[in-house]
Amino acid sequence: RPWEAWRDCSASCGGGIKERQRRIWREARHGGEPCDGAENEMEKCNPQACPKPTTTTTTTTTTTTTKKKKKKKRRKAATTPPPAATKSDAAGAGLCGLAALAVLVPLL
Repeated sequence: RPWEAWRDCSASCGGGIKERQRRIWREARHGGEPCDGAENEMEKCNPQACPKPTTTTTTTTTTTTTKKKKKKKRRKAATTPPPAATKSDAAGAGLCGLAALAVLVPLL
Protein backbone atom coordinates (compact mmCIF):
# COMPACT_ATOMS: atom_id res chain seq x y z
CA ARG A 1 0.00 0.00 0.00
CA PRO A 2 1.68 3.22 -1.08
CA TRP A 3 1.44 6.33 1.08
CA GLU A 4 -0.58 9.31 -0.18
CA ALA A 5 1.12 12.71 -0.33
CA TRP A 6 1.56 14.62 2.92
CA ARG A 7 -1.29 17.00 3.71
CA ASP A 8 -0.44 20.65 4.38
CA CYS A 9 1.02 21.48 7.75
CA SER A 10 -1.53 22.67 10.32
CA ALA A 11 0.58 25.81 11.02
CA SER A 12 2.86 27.95 8.84
CA CYS A 13 5.21 28.59 11.79
CA GLY A 14 5.55 27.88 15.49
CA GLY A 15 5.12 24.13 15.06
CA GLY A 16 2.34 22.17 13.46
CA ILE A 17 1.38 18.65 12.42
CA LYS A 18 1.09 17.12 8.98
CA GLU A 19 -0.48 13.79 8.12
CA ARG A 20 -0.57 11.25 5.36
CA GLN A 21 -2.56 8.07 4.83
CA ARG A 22 -2.45 4.88 2.92
CA ARG A 23 -5.66 3.31 1.77
CA ILE A 24 -6.62 -0.30 1.57
CA TRP A 25 -7.50 -0.89 -2.06
CA ARG A 26 -8.95 -4.33 -1.47
CA GLU A 27 -9.74 -6.17 1.74
CA ALA A 28 -8.04 -9.54 2.18
CA ARG A 29 -10.13 -12.37 0.68
CA HIS A 30 -9.93 -16.08 0.10
CA GLY A 31 -7.45 -16.63 2.92
CA GLY A 32 -5.23 -13.66 2.03
CA GLU A 33 -3.38 -11.82 4.78
CA PRO A 34 -4.67 -8.39 5.82
CA CYS A 35 -2.35 -5.44 5.38
CA ASP A 36 -0.20 -4.71 8.38
CA GLY A 37 1.14 -1.42 9.65
CA ALA A 38 -0.47 1.93 10.33
CA GLU A 39 -2.95 3.51 7.95
CA ASN A 40 -2.12 7.04 9.17
CA GLU A 41 1.20 8.71 9.83
CA MET A 42 1.74 12.10 11.51
CA GLU A 43 4.85 14.20 11.93
CA LYS A 44 5.81 17.62 13.25
CA CYS A 45 6.38 20.43 10.73
CA ASN A 46 7.29 24.14 10.47
CA PRO A 47 9.01 24.45 13.88
CA GLN A 48 10.56 27.85 13.08
CA ALA A 49 9.46 30.84 15.15
CA CYS A 50 6.67 33.01 13.79
CA PRO A 51 7.49 36.58 12.67
CA LYS A 52 6.20 39.31 14.93
CA PRO A 53 3.07 40.94 13.45
CA THR A 54 3.17 44.64 12.57
CA THR A 55 0.37 47.12 12.03
CA THR A 56 0.81 50.63 10.69
CA THR A 57 -1.20 53.70 11.64
CA THR A 58 -0.96 57.11 9.96
CA THR A 59 -1.53 60.40 11.79
CA THR A 60 -2.03 63.64 9.84
CA THR A 61 -1.74 67.05 11.50
CA THR A 62 -2.41 70.45 9.91
CA THR A 63 -0.57 73.58 11.00
CA THR A 64 -1.09 77.17 9.88
CA THR A 65 1.89 79.51 9.51
CA THR A 66 1.82 83.29 9.96
CA LYS A 67 1.36 83.68 6.18
CA LYS A 68 -1.85 81.57 6.31
CA LYS A 69 -0.23 78.68 4.46
CA LYS A 70 -1.26 75.29 5.66
CA LYS A 71 1.27 72.54 6.03
CA LYS A 72 0.41 68.93 6.58
CA LYS A 73 2.65 66.54 8.39
CA ARG A 74 2.09 62.83 8.40
CA ARG A 75 3.66 60.35 10.70
CA LYS A 76 3.45 56.59 10.53
CA ALA A 77 3.77 54.45 13.59
CA ALA A 78 4.42 50.74 13.35
CA THR A 79 3.25 48.83 16.37
CA THR A 80 4.14 45.25 17.19
CA PRO A 81 1.77 43.56 18.04
CA PRO A 82 -1.42 45.43 17.08
CA PRO A 83 -2.59 47.38 20.14
CA ALA A 84 -5.73 45.27 20.70
CA ALA A 85 -3.94 41.95 20.26
CA THR A 86 -3.00 39.74 23.13
CA LYS A 87 -0.99 36.56 23.24
CA SER A 88 -4.21 34.53 23.49
CA ASP A 89 -5.72 36.40 20.49
CA ALA A 90 -2.68 35.55 18.43
CA ALA A 91 -2.69 31.87 19.35
CA GLY A 92 -5.63 31.14 17.05
CA ALA A 93 -4.05 33.07 14.19
CA GLY A 94 -0.80 31.11 14.31
CA LEU A 95 1.15 34.03 15.79
CA CYS A 96 3.64 33.61 18.60
CA GLY A 97 6.29 35.38 20.66
CA LEU A 98 4.43 38.67 21.01
CA ALA A 99 6.25 41.66 22.50
CA ALA A 100 5.28 45.34 22.50
CA LEU A 101 7.39 47.62 20.33
CA ALA A 102 6.60 51.02 18.81
CA VAL A 103 8.62 52.57 15.99
CA LEU A 104 8.01 56.01 14.47
CA VAL A 105 8.67 56.31 10.75
CA PRO A 106 8.51 59.80 9.15
CA LEU A 107 6.83 60.11 5.74
CA LEU A 108 8.40 62.30 3.13
